[in-house]
Amino acid sequence: AAARGSDASSSADADVRPTRGRRETDKHVLYRGPWLLPFRTLVRFKIFQLAGVGAASAPLSAALNDAPLSMTTCGAVAAVVGGSAACSLLLQYYASRYVGELSLLRGARGEAPLVRLSTMDFWGSRRDTDVRLDQIAPPLRDLPKQAYEDIASQTFVPLDVSSRDSRGGGTVAKQHVLSLRHGNLMDKKRLFQLLTGEALDALER
Repeated sequence: AAARGSDASSSADADVRPTRGRRETDKHVLYRGPWLLPFRTLVRFKIFQLAGVGAASAPLSAALNDAPLSMTTCGAVAAVVGGSAACSLLLQYYASRYVGELSLLRGARGEAPLVRLSTMDFWGSRRDTDVRLDQIAPPLRDLPKQAYEDIASQTFVPLDVSSRDSRGGGTVAKQHVLSLRHGNLMDKKRLFQLLTGEALDALER
């Protein structure tokens, strides 16, 4: 999918790098998530769902009652609209954490590569966030290799990314998810080096 609407993280993520100025040739893809097209369609559909439910609930209720809306009807309409809003917010919560693509960005000579996490924004457009390697908590670190197969067989694997909180001065963590079981492991060796905290093999130029 085209990288539309790419931006950095929110103002709270003071040490997240901006994504502008990077060429596609600087990117080395490690992983692509499954179900991207249906998930993006679902995220975009929630906008029309909210608009449709909000616009149709009151007139439909009035027509069915053939009278001014009672308190009971108003409560039912509010429950329908509120439920739709809650479902949309929950869907957006997961869309902002579901990693559709994980890649490395080549740095200048002598510089460590950045990690690019591609998720979705409210509109279902791609949102790229670049972070340093030390901001990622490797989920497979210090685990015996026998445990890798069990973790990889799970539907989702958590990936915690930390950043500085510009308001409080501390650090905050945002948990993303990968699907090693169903996703496309484009560069399995470097991906597992990232997930285990091992030194990454240098990227070819």
